Amino acid sequence: MKHLHRYLVLALLIPCMLFSQDGNSLFVLNGNGQTITKVLPESGQVIQEFAATRDIPNDIARYNDHILILNSTPASLDIISPTDGSRINVLNLTAGSNPYAMHVDGDDIYLTGLVSNRLYKINGPSMTLEDSVGAGVAPQGVSTDREYIYVTSTGGWQNNYTPSTVHIIEKTTFTPVDTLEVSANPQRLAWAPDGKLHVLCTGNYASIAGHISVIDPAEIAVDTTVFIGGAPGHLLITPNGAGYLSDYGQDTGEETFGFLYYYHTGNLNVTYSSSNPVPVGYGAMGMAYDSTRNRLYLANFGDDRVQEIDPRDFSVTHSYQAGDGPQELLLWNQPTTAIADRQSLPEFSTLSQNHPNPFNSKTRLKVQLPRPEEVTLQVFDLSGSPVTTILSGALPEGVHTFTWNGLNDMKQPVPSGIYFATMHTGSGTQTIKMHLIR
Repeated sequence: MKHLHRYLVLALLIPCMLFSQDGNSLFVLNGNGQTITKVLPESGQVIQEFAATRDIPNDIARYNDHILILNSTPASLDIISPTDGSRINVLNLTAGSNPYAMHVDGDDIYLTGLVSNRLYKINGPSMTLEDSVGAGVAPQGVSTDREYIYVTSTGGWQNNYTPSTVHIIEKTTFTPVDTLEVSANPQRLAWAPDGKLHVLCTGNYASIAGHISVIDPAEIAVDTTVFIGGAPGHLLITPNGAGYLSDYGQDTGEETFGFLYYYHTGNLNVTYSSSNPVPVGYGAMGMAYDSTRNRLYLANFGDDRVQEIDPRDFSVTHSYQAGDGPQELLLWNQPTTAIADRQSLPEFSTLSQNHPNPFNSKTRLKVQLPRPEEVTLQVFDLSGSPVTTILSGALPEGVHTFTWNGLNDMKQPVPSGIYFATMHTGSGTQTIKMHLIR
């Protein structure tokens, strides 16, 4: 009986061991089929209709040990088990808001409402709606760093994607702090290894082609714009700085195909653009990257397949049958880069250049501390006389932003001219020059 008991235990354990050793799992969101397909790339196994979605699913993400599915019809956020595909919970959202995209940041889940023109903040542990704030017209993509939430506002097709902006919202207060103009129809956002935020701007599908607008979060400004061409709808940046863009493609009547573009986020050199694209499956949409196997996965909405691509030569190493209309991908067990890694604090306390500069009524100053410090932040005029003290006290480690509104200690406006902001800490003293123009 002892031996029989041992065999029974092993028989029960082996399926669990096999499942846990499957390695990375790829979950495919099928928009037309209203299903999720589960792919095990290492074994090649495909589980069709692993889970069911609502009528119109838009996005898929991971929150702790659960899968999140964002639906526009009915407006809801579904919590799905990655083990058996069962629906664990559901959060009903504002009807008619058209929830479009989501971003998970710790225990906070941010959702954009394409029709409601708002950004929603969800509390992850309780799965409740905490707050919402206006986010421009027809907001789509959303991402975060330590301090801010970034939301792309397309301006809407009715307005020919004007204005096209990125709205910046402070995390702690959940209030807008700035708006940056970018190229036409901004949709997706991705962080590069150098800490800059790349914004995919699709264009207007006619006279304006696709671009990448690069935002420097330290300056809260658009650093540069890169021409891509075509009408790319998805952007993925790998840990080594490779940038991939997928373009839905064309149906000529005789053949169908999608496009893949490539650039490097370090030197911003574009290797494959709309003039020499990499041909891929029709309806190229969502992407995922497996750093352990160095493989790029691409959803082909029109071909009902997911392509596995070797980035070294862009060859297709495998093609997986998915459901009807695969549009977004989620790679499970993928090693992730935390926000702290991509937005790492400096070794020493730093006072960044104010923004905007020159300025008219107010300007922001950013202080980055690698450890708790006693900080004094003061403004002096050109003669060296003190104008005002912005801060004098202890600050925790992290990134802190302060605003100077051009007033002195008596709350009186100071005249146009050159002023200096000086920060004193245990690490030393730093000074920046500011130009006030009334």
